[in-house]
Amino acid sequence: LQEVKDFPAVKALANKKQSYDIIFVDRDILGAEWKDGFKALKEMFPQSRLVMLSESEEQRDILDAFDMQAAGYITKLSNDSLIINALRLIMDGNSYVPPAVLKGMRRRANGESRILSHALPDGKNLTFRQSEVLQHLSNGLSNKQIAYEMSVSEATVKLHINALLRHLHVESRTKAVVTAQRLGILEAVECVPTFGVRPGKITGILAGGHKAMFRSVENAEDNAAQGGKDVLKKARAGDFVLALTASGTTPYALGALQAARQAGCRTALLACNPKADTRNADIFICLDTGAEALSGSTRMKAGSATKMALNAITTGAMARAGKIYGNLMVDVQPTNRKLVARATRLIGQIAQTDEATAARCLHDARGSVKIAIIMHQKNCTYAAAKRLLQKHRGFLREALHEK
Repeated sequence: LQEVKDFPAVKALANKKQSYDIIFVDRDILGAEWKDGFKALKEMFPQSRLVMLSESEEQRDILDAFDMQAAGYITKLSNDSLIINALRLIMDGNSYVPPAVLKGMRRRANGESRILSHALPDGKNLTFRQSEVLQHLSNGLSNKQIAYEMSVSEATVKLHINALLRHLHVESRTKAVVTAQRLGILEAVECVPTFGVRPGKITGILAGGHKAMFRSVENAEDNAAQGGKDVLKKARAGDFVLALTASGTTPYALGALQAARQAGCRTALLACNPKADTRNADIFICLDTGAEALSGSTRMKAGSATKMALNAITTGAMARAGKIYGNLMVDVQPTNRKLVARATRLIGQIAQTDEATAARCLHDARGSVKIAIIMHQKNCTYAAAKRLLQKHRGFLREALHEK
């Protein structure tokens, strides 16, 4: 057993041509640029199995490690028996995946709500990485371009795409994007890397379910009772349910609103008809787009206006949740080179410091833009900055203004 504390010492071991069965890598020491360091270790010790150690229990961090071909991921809060079992699995040639990923959801000590699944046909969650891939697909990127943006191999991108196709029950990339658009999933997907929202916080339900994606399901929109049943599978008291219906009279959507309100949810109706049925809507958003150029074809003006409204709603919600500072995306997740550069620029702009200092702050803050800014401005430790941010419910401005 040999321990080293920095990369020069690692390189010295590599030059000695020594071989190791397992190498434990402390992700927290590597910081925001951990992927580059991990890749270098893989090249130095191609025959060794690399296991990631970290304080983070975030599902996206765990999946990122496996994207980089880690043999396992062990959290520093794991008990002795769990660590021993993990090592046995890895020594036997298997990979160790933490229970948080296997279960697909977990409760947090700070009281944050559980992860809800997207309204996928198989009822499963989109992972953080799958959400990123879907967003890139919707922007028309090729596998090679996606691999570059995400700093992973093309083979890894293909695995994520294949998983998406299975989840959405489609056969092509184009149909995957169309399906996601119909479900409203893309609105949620875009919030993941932009605002740090966990996959599943925003979910979509469609009258007729998956079958209605590409072929009309007879009378599905007319079934108010089914709308109520479907929404209650996903929503619970305290959730916010937004119904989308161009006419404002669709029974399925209105039935869903009624059931959601009775279950203790806040409700809203978004329609393109000033005379919509708003009896079960706490909030009514009317997009009075008028008659369509092609009479009755609401995919045109009504559909386009609805998408723009959804963009405004989610952006406004993220602002109210403390995920922006002015007009800056301070909860951006630095999951690839481009986003690391963006995060560094954000820190430099808000903290009014140079790029090198901003990059060091991001490293010390373990990839969190908000914590990096607080550490710099308050001249405090990571732990102190994190506590201050939590005290102010994630609102950076409030944390910075505390005396």
